[in-house]
Amino acid sequence: MNERREDLLALLDAPDAAPEDLGPVLDALDALDGPSPFDTRAGWADLMARGAKKNPRKLWGKVPLAAVIALVCLVTTAAAVTAFGLHDGLARYFGVGDGQSPLLENAVDVPECSVTENGVTISVLQTVADQYGIYMLYEIVVPDSITLPEGVVWSLGWLTPTLEANPTGVQGGQGRQEILEQDPHRMLILSTFLPSDPIEKGPVSFVLPTLGYWEDQEDVVLAEGPWTLEWELTKVEPGITLTPEAPIVLDGWTPVVTELTISPFSLHIYSDNASLPDVPMALVFRDGTRLAIDPFDYNHVSQGAYLAEEVTGQQKYEFYYRFYHVIDPSQVTAVVIGETEIPFP
Repeated sequence: MNERREDLLALLDAPDAAPEDLGPVLDALDALDGPSPFDTRAGWADLMARGAKKNPRKLWGKVPLAAVIALVCLVTTAAAVTAFGLHDGLARYFGVGDGQSPLLENAVDVPECSVTENGVTISVLQTVADQYGIYMLYEIVVPDSITLPEGVVWSLGWLTPTLEANPTGVQGGQGRQEILEQDPHRMLILSTFLPSDPIEKGPVSFVLPTLGYWEDQEDVVLAEGPWTLEWELTKVEPGITLTPEAPIVLDGWTPVVTELTISPFSLHIYSDNASLPDVPMALVFRDGTRLAIDPFDYNHVSQGAYLAEEVTGQQKYEFYYRFYHVIDPSQVTAVVIGETEIPFP
C-alpha cells in the first residue's frame, strides 16, 4: 500500500505531468487514504486550510477579503426541462444514446443562474444528480481583455448540495472540476461532488473565489471574486436501493456490504469493516449480458471512508462508479464483486 502511495505522489511531482492527469491521481490517493471530512455548511474553508498543510499544491484559489456576490436563482419546471433537453456536453459525458434521455428525466435540473462581476459572467446551465453524485455544468465567459490560457491548473470553484443528516454530524465528500470545452474567452466546465451521505432536494450553492490558475507555485489571478450562486435542487434521481437484512459477506474478504444503489448512471456501495477489495466487478442484466466494472478505472471510480459512529470511531466505506453509458437500473438482476454474486434488487 505504501509503495502505491509513493508511486502516486511521484506522478504528482513529475515535471511533465499534464493538468488533466492530476484528477485521476488525486482520486487514487483518496481511494487509499480517504478524503478529509468536512461540514458541508461551514467547513470548506477548514478543508482548504488543512489540505494546504498536507500538500503545498493549491488546487483551490485563495478567498480574498471581499464581499460575497450572491445570486439566488430559479429552477425551471419539469416541462421546461423536457423542452430544453439534455445539454450536448452532459449527453456526451454520460454516454446518452438516441432515445435514452428519458432515463435521466428524474435527474436533470435547469437552474436559471447567471451572474456578472468584473466583466466575467458565470452561468449554471444544468445539473444531473442522483443520491450519491451531483454534476453541475457551468460556463465562464470573459471579456476580450482577459485571455484564458490552456494547459494550466485552474483554481476553480466548489459545489455544495444539501445532504441527508447523519448521527455524527460529520459529513464529507470528494469534488473535482473538468474542463469540457475551452477557447480564449470561454470555458465549459463540469463540477462534480460525490458526498458521504445521500443528496437531498434543497439548497445548492456554488462558489468561485477568484478566476485564476496555478503556475510555477504561484497563484495567477485574472479576475477577483468571489462569486456565489445559490438555487434549489428539485431533481435527484433516487435509483434502486438494496438494503439487505444482514450485511453481505464477500467470499474471502473482510468487507461486508450493507447497501447497494444503482441509478441510470452510477453504482454506489456502502460497506463495513473495510473498503471493497480491488477485484473485478460486474452488473448482470435480465437479458444475460454483463457490464464489467474495473476498480482501477480512477476516472470513473471514487472511494472514501467516513465516520459512522462517534463514540466507537467506527467508519463506513463507500464505493462509487460512474457508468460509461446510461443504463436502465430496473433491468439489473445481480451485482458481482469478485466471486460473490448479489441478487438485485
